[in-house]
Amino acid sequence: MEKDEDMFDLKGKKKSGWMALSLISAAVLLAGCGNSSDDHTLTKHRGVWVQQGTGNLWQFDTDHLRRFQYNSHGCVLVEARPYKELDALDQFLESDKNTLTLTTHATNDWVFTKQAEMREQCLPKNRLSGDDPVANFEYLWHMFNDYYAFFALRDIDWQAAYAAYRPQINADTSPEQLASVFEAMLEDFDDTHVSLTDSKRFEVSGEGSTALYEDLAWLMQLRYADEWEAHIGKAYDDQLSEFVRLTDLYLTDKKLTRYPDSNALGWGKVAGNLGYIRIDRESAMLANEETEADDFLAVISQAKQDIEDTQTLMREVMKDLADSDGIIIDLRVNDGGFDGVSLEIARFFNDQAQTVAYKQIDNSYYQQEKQALTLQAAPDQAYTKPVYVLTGELAYSAGEVLTQALKSLSHVTLIGGATNGAVSDALDFTLPNGWTGSLSHQSYSDLNNVALEAAGVLPDIDLPVYARKELEWASDNVLDYAIAALGGVPDRGHSFDTVDQDFTEDLTDMAIPGVTVAVIKDGQIVFEKGYGIANLETEQPMTVHAPMNVGSTSKAVMGVAIMQLIEQGRLSLDTPLSEMNLPFDLVPPNNERDILLRHLVTHTSGIADTAQYNCSYYIHGTNLSLYAQGGRESCEETTLTDSTEFYQAYLLPDGQYYSEDVFIGKGSLPAGSVHNYSNVGAGLAGYAVEHQLGISLVDHMQQQLFAP
Repeated sequence: MEKDEDMFDLKGKKKSGWMALSLISAAVLLAGCGNSSDDHTLTKHRGVWVQQGTGNLWQFDTDHLRRFQYNSHGCVLVEARPYKELDALDQFLESDKNTLTLTTHATNDWVFTKQAEMREQCLPKNRLSGDDPVANFEYLWHMFNDYYAFFALRDIDWQAAYAAYRPQINADTSPEQLASVFEAMLEDFDDTHVSLTDSKRFEVSGEGSTALYEDLAWLMQLRYADEWEAHIGKAYDDQLSEFVRLTDLYLTDKKLTRYPDSNALGWGKVAGNLGYIRIDRESAMLANEETEADDFLAVISQAKQDIEDTQTLMREVMKDLADSDGIIIDLRVNDGGFDGVSLEIARFFNDQAQTVAYKQIDNSYYQQEKQALTLQAAPDQAYTKPVYVLTGELAYSAGEVLTQALKSLSHVTLIGGATNGAVSDALDFTLPNGWTGSLSHQSYSDLNNVALEAAGVLPDIDLPVYARKELEWASDNVLDYAIAALGGVPDRGHSFDTVDQDFTEDLTDMAIPGVTVAVIKDGQIVFEKGYGIANLETEQPMTVHAPMNVGSTSKAVMGVAIMQLIEQGRLSLDTPLSEMNLPFDLVPPNNERDILLRHLVTHTSGIADTAQYNCSYYIHGTNLSLYAQGGRESCEETTLTDSTEFYQAYLLPDGQYYSEDVFIGKGSLPAGSVHNYSNVGAGLAGYAVEHQLGISLVDHMQQQLFAP
């Protein structure tokens, strides 16, 4: 796992910062000088060495190190440097007659096997170089064909890509056209480690966007139409900042404790004498920001120093949290870093050395035996009280290694969402024209030999993460769950005094006539009060006994009834709407996925409430539109009151209430893509249950909920 030097880009993805381990060439540039080549220590490694499954070939001769990369199409000379510039390199190398080992500290050691002679394709007369478009296309295609590990997993037909794009390339293809073809070939990989750049004009990424980005993109499109991309960046940053602010409300001191001049990790206490640790990255551990190392030797030194700094930092953390009754580790927004740092953090919770995962080079060129990732025992007393780890798709790379290491411990529980699934190391390469890129060539797996790539590290308890509604409600449901599971009571510092004051002030600001509030704990009412007035004409004060329109409280009641039917085995949340015996066929504009009952009850069906929905409210006993009677000119005087007629008119393309915004994103998104509160969708859930089971849900709730 290489170090990732950069933060998220606007799509909630990684930028191109996966630190190239193949930048060993830079080490030879800047590592120092002084010794003559005749007696230089590097001469003891003389020979040709190959790292299997990567195309990396190093040649040590009498006075130079030459670094090559090859595939089944050809060979490129990446770097050639005299030994006098490489004085610092030998301390990281060991060799015998057959094996050369480079200790990287950034990831696992690189192991090379000695060759009897130089590969024919890497001899001077056969090497590839220059801007020939055909040669560069062939080299890139074969680089992926030979070394990429996840064609099947990522559903990539690479042979079909060759057939489609090779005919577009000829001797007259311009660099811009070649870059455009490469972008088309690589953009659908949905893989953080797939990249290509000329370092000046273009940068191609194979990454997919995150669910958080897609959710915000949809919201920005609703608000700003065609100008949404100008706003998504700020919306994304604001969302993450608000999550951090919300989490801080739970802390006893309302802010994290930080080591001096360090923001990689913070800690504190939450209610219930529980520790809380938020880890944002696994690099630059005692710094306020990451700085990009300009050569590989600096990366090695930084990784080594970070591991030492992590011990210093974690000893301070564990000293402060030693008396806690449990610890919550928050990895939901984690940029990654060094595997060594991840394992160093995790070992403070481990009382004996053990294997936590496996890793191997696994591609068409080479299948390496699985290598165990070993977590050492704690340097001091291990923390073995209960630990809950909060995870999600914004945990990348070394953050995922840390997640997997912690998950392997018996006293640790993971909750939230799966991590990003960007776990493989990135194999860097250079094209004959000098363009550089990366690809995934290694596979990580858990202790059950389940691959972690793409799927990520799965939580023990699956809960929604990064939900916008949490910000509206000022509640972190994942953190709430962890605190409660550890025996605490979530506390964001609110009191009834502040609630009373807030309601009084907010009613005035929001121009709401009146509201009643009740707080029930352990079956007992612990707080109740009315605010404002109950009747605008008489100015009668609002009390807790004033009759109120139940409104959307009915959804919670209906939800209980539906879940009772599921518990009885009469319903399933995963039943498609098309199989629930509706008297009409509903086919959404994007039918990539069926609309399930689950989507309807969780407001993720893609069905939206339009202006025509508002017009459908009617005065009981009549068919008069309530909104029309209230002066809404866009509403007709009467509306449909029969449920079947209404849903057909609203949801079917030929219906009188249908419009392109009945489905969010004008129908571009499949069911399950985003959360969007929908009265129509919730009502359709109850309607569908009645038709599937042949019951009246009203009668069922009266018998099963209210009568008892």
